Amino acid sequence: LSFPVNDGFDWTDLTTTLVLVFFNDTATTEIYTRLFSARDVATARRAAVAAAALMLPVALLVTGLGLSVRALNPAIPAEEALPWLLYHGLPPIASALLLAGLVAALMSSADSTLLGQAVVLADDVIAGIRPLNDRGAVRVARVCVLALGGTSLALALGLRGVIASLMFAYSVFTSGVDGPVALGLLAGRFRPGPRAALAGMCVGGTLGVFGVLPGLDVPFKPYLPLVGLALSVLVPLTATALQKLSRIRVDSW
Repeated sequence: LSFPVNDGFDWTDLTTTLVLVFFNDTATTEIYTRLFSARDVATARRAAVAAAALMLPVALLVTGLGLSVRALNPAIPAEEALPWLLYHGLPPIASALLLAGLVAALMSSADSTLLGQAVVLADDVIAGIRPLNDRGAVRVARVCVLALGGTSLALALGLRGVIASLMFAYSVFTSGVDGPVALGLLAGRFRPGPRAALAGMCVGGTLGVFGVLPGLDVPFKPYLPLVGLALSVLVPLTATALQKLSRIRVDSW
């Protein structure tokens, strides 16, 4: 075994993976919905700190299981490590419990993500273009659920791999969304408006897609998700600064 890099996974791959996975958790809808449902700010803060502390041992446990499987069966593909462990490495009762837990976690994460993104798309994007009443917003959100679910299914069938699907989602989401969200929380008087934030999302997300789309040969492809993340910050900041500068010039006249 070679850790953390090897012939098929170099330092560029490691850096990109760490950045995309780490920053993905700073802007996911399901995290904010849980924080906003807390009793008060102190409860939300304690829950966030506790969840962050638990992520490290869980990540080490999952990584340790994967390395153990690779040590026992060096030729096994990464996608088959968990099925191999369930079939060969654990007693039947433990395998059944682990599989049931994985399915439950998958269903919980999938429905939270799908519903959250559908509501964001309906309320923050479509309703911003065409105002909707409550009943209309619900109908549009239902259509968004079907559209996002169908798109996700098509991508999963096309990519044909859990790791490839996750990296595709991480690249698009982190490269496009994290920068504008961070600016909205931290930028103060340089906080971008809706159009500037949307421009940053489009530029960053597009570069993220180009960086992980199979069969697409473009220059500097491994670096495009990181470039997209940087531009998702720079584009809204530049647009906001230009808007403020134009207002200052108008006021000076």
